[in-house]
Amino acid sequence: PTPFTANVPGILFPMEDDLDLLFDVTDVLTTGTVTASRTIADSSPTGLSDSGNFIDEFYTFSLQNGLTITSATLTFQYDETNLGGLSEGDIAKVYKDSSGVVTELTPVVDIISNTITVEGLTTFSDFYAGNASARSDEWMVLDK
Repeated sequence: PTPFTANVPGILFPMEDDLDLLFDVTDVLTTGTVTASRTIADSSPTGLSDSGNFIDEFYTFSLQNGLTITSATLTFQYDETNLGGLSEGDIAKVYKDSSGVVTELTPVVDIISNTITVEGLTTFSDFYAGNASARSDEWMVLDK
């Protein structure tokens, strides 16, 4: 975990293969730590089918030990070899999966530098990037 004790803009979390995560905080209200990780896997948020809708990697980001902030911006780099059938130009959404509750976010995507930026975050969990076809309100869960 990385400790936060004051407003520190632009904390860089170096990940493997030079695919980094940048965490930019607006205001730190109480101190604590931050944990970030990148997982390469053919997976998707709870209740959504991958089937070429998501990049085959996701980021887990959490605030710990009492850390509270007003808002933050996350910028993460993706590996083009992990597009998993998704066309790079179709990356249009980030899905935040927080214990099975999926929230759709609209990112800024830079396909030249392979970065995805999400602004105004106040809560954190697992972040998946994908296309708009994977919208959570278009899926139904059927009981057997």
